[in-house]
Amino acid sequence: MDRLTVRQKEIKAAIKDIDDSVSVITGLIANGDETDYSGNLSSLKDQKAALTKEQTTVNNNIKVIKSGKVQLDRLTGDAGESEVTYEDSLTSYKFPLNSNADISRYYITINGETYTLEATYSRETAVKERTVTILANNFDITEYSFNSIKISQKDSTNFSSNEAKVTAYF
Repeated sequence: MDRLTVRQKEIKAAIKDIDDSVSVITGLIANGDETDYSGNLSSLKDQKAALTKEQTTVNNNIKVIKSGKVQLDRLTGDAGESEVTYEDSLTSYKFPLNSNADISRYYITINGETYTLEATYSRETAVKERTVTILANNFDITEYSFNSIKISQKDSTNFSSNEAKVTAYF
């Protein structure tokens, strides 16, 4: 969430700068300056409208994240993972692992903001009752664009993907 709060502050400062500029121009006009500032005022008005719209989006994203119920817009992966679209707000999501490689890279879109997460693991094939299953062990997150992450599991000596829980902090 750090980058959202930084952006929130940047937007607030930019809007203040625009308001200050409008005040200066309005003061010039009130003091008899005959320069045509209509183009400048129109441009400033448009800039402020765009920033206000972005400010609303950023504020909404912060509110959603603070609620703890984040709705993913989309989850996509690089090498064979399918695109998953979620329609409910949840506190946890199951991400599909790429069974053909020892790495899965995800692009997670939340309220229009895209984050990345890369998981590595070792694969093991298990055959039980004529069913072949690919198990992922030694699960780890090697790269991410969140502020921080935490991995927790019941068995911390043998990271199995079915038991791993990754918490992403904004």
